[in-house]
Amino acid sequence: MIENIKINVVLGLPCTGKTTLSRKLAQALQIEHISIGDLIRDYFLNNEVVKKEHYSAFEGKQVFDEQLIIHLLNHALNEKTYDSVVIDAGPPFDKVVERMNLSINAVFFIHVSDQKRIENFSKREQQGERFDDQIKLYNSRTVLYKRELNKLYQYFDQKIGIYDLDGDGSKEVVLSQALSYMLLNNLENSEIYPNNVSAHIDLGDTEIGEIVNGLIKTSKDLHKPTYYRTDNVINTHKGKTFSKNNMLLLFKPCLSYPQSVYRYVQRKLQQHGYGIEAIVCWDKESVLKSGIFKAHFDLHYINAKWGDLVIPTENFEGKTIVSAYQYSKDISLIHKVWNDEKKKPANIKHSLWALDSEDEIIINGHIPSIIRDFEEESDYVIAFHICSKCENSMDWRFMRDKFLGSTDPFVADSKSLRWEAASGNLQIIGDINFRNNAFHLSSGPFEGYREIRVWFGDKYVQDLFKESYVKGVIDRPIEETHKLQSSLYQMTQNIDSDSSMLESILESLKEKYN
Repeated sequence: MIENIKINVVLGLPCTGKTTLSRKLAQALQIEHISIGDLIRDYFLNNEVVKKEHYSAFEGKQVFDEQLIIHLLNHALNEKTYDSVVIDAGPPFDKVVERMNLSINAVFFIHVSDQKRIENFSKREQQGERFDDQIKLYNSRTVLYKRELNKLYQYFDQKIGIYDLDGDGSKEVVLSQALSYMLLNNLENSEIYPNNVSAHIDLGDTEIGEIVNGLIKTSKDLHKPTYYRTDNVINTHKGKTFSKNNMLLLFKPCLSYPQSVYRYVQRKLQQHGYGIEAIVCWDKESVLKSGIFKAHFDLHYINAKWGDLVIPTENFEGKTIVSAYQYSKDISLIHKVWNDEKKKPANIKHSLWALDSEDEIIINGHIPSIIRDFEEESDYVIAFHICSKCENSMDWRFMRDKFLGSTDPFVADSKSLRWEAASGNLQIIGDINFRNNAFHLSSGPFEGYREIRVWFGDKYVQDLFKESYVKGVIDRPIEETHKLQSSLYQMTQNIDSDSSMLESILESLKEKYN
């Protein structure tokens, strides 16, 4: 049944790279790709009568009749048995969706500057792959699309929501954005949403360790993640309200934390001018069903899963790039190769580790075993949403370096959480090491924003940030040079930011680096 096929839609103006992204996205997800434009072109080549009948639409003077698109798409979807498909389309695809009763899974809109689109058109025109790559048609279709796409955008934004992509980067960068959104989309479509227990349970002045234990029990009983909003949801100091340095503090799985750890963390946060906004607990069943750790690891996971597609080979002097999951389905084998004492992986940038193995480069070989262990070896996962509570709170760099501590807990600052954990002072049960250093803290305002959304849910984030809610903030790589791509998280990790500043920070970075 066509109605049961999960449709992923890619939209944008002419020459924004819709077909290129759709093909790559379909390849990554191992699903089929259909181009509405290609269907129409193929149909026109074999049917002069149809071409004359729809010639005005072909010239970009009006949109194509939705009945023609329905006819072609029906035929394409019935040729094979599809579970899911990526379709690059344009107006009037909203009418097609309604009349065919299609099931929309995700919608992407590629935003590309006019200069970049002209460059893309010139390359296509030179290649001569499409008979309609003519400057006259490009101009007329651009005018038509700019007029019609707004209606299409509003339709899908109201129906399901749209993921906006910055298409001015390389095709690898655009694909990594789309895959990052797909991880969020898969999490949200799992329909495992955190349940706000504070809405109907009054814990009053209950000690924080008891609140955590209560959440653990509730989450296990309900087989559903639950969170508790503290009384400190509004940050005030001398009559002023703050919403600054929102970040996620994750208590990493595979370890057992006594109640005293939560009390210690709470006191340490207060000493630095921070407080706990909310606490969430995910039970093991929900963790496994939702794939939340894949969404949490984001580009770390994307590079481990699809590194061969999202990392340009020129970054490694033309050597073959092999992502961890591509290297072997045997996670134990990947782990063994990755941890061989003879060769050490190099940290290229945030989210990208590479191991030079003869003629190939293995990417992020540590991720598969970490995700497996995190998903399978713990009964629950606890995370705090924390943020600044006063004007003189410690800055983000201090919180990363001094409060949290470096990745290797044994060389971390002697008063940091990771050092205290590794030293045994917190009485955490389990093996604490470089691989599992007990705690994770968001590395900057954008990562914090995304991670809070991942663990507490989109509705929680929208309710919390309200008018300053920035739709779809993800780890959006921005190209510094043709060969080096720097993560947005890396570039903003030391910024102290009010939530309302995120969009302006993003725009200023785009102007600086593009």
